[in-house]
Amino acid sequence: MTGATPSFLERFPLAVANKQCYARVHGYEFILDVREWSQLHGYNDYWNRLWFLTEYLEACLKNTSCPEWLFYVDADAMVMNVSIPLTAFTTAVSDDIDLILHDGAFYINSGAFFLRTTKWSLEFLRRMARAGPIPSDTC
Repeated sequence: MTGATPSFLERFPLAVANKQCYARVHGYEFILDVREWSQLHGYNDYWNRLWFLTEYLEACLKNTSCPEWLFYVDADAMVMNVSIPLTAFTTAVSDDIDLILHDGAFYINSGAFFLRTTKWSLEFLRRMARAGPIPSDTC
């Protein structure tokens, strides 16, 4: 799953095609959300993922054919090794884990993560959306 504004996607057509091909190779559904969420919620575009992930997860939890995991990846990111399935990252995780993040040396990467399709994940997204961005003068 990825998303961005129309103008952002125009700059990265190969990255989107890369993710579409990866999904096709592994039999995954590829979801691309192209909307101007910032105009609806007032946050800058970096916060868009919260809105469309929340919307999708709300609908998904009402549906009995919901996948166990959602994988979000930024629209400008590329899959570098298409032979590795997403299950390589999720099968070793215990049942009480609902969020898988990559931690770098000095940061948490919000540009690629897994969410288990649970009520906890939905509440996590809602809390992050309510928290909103931290004002720059408080950092």
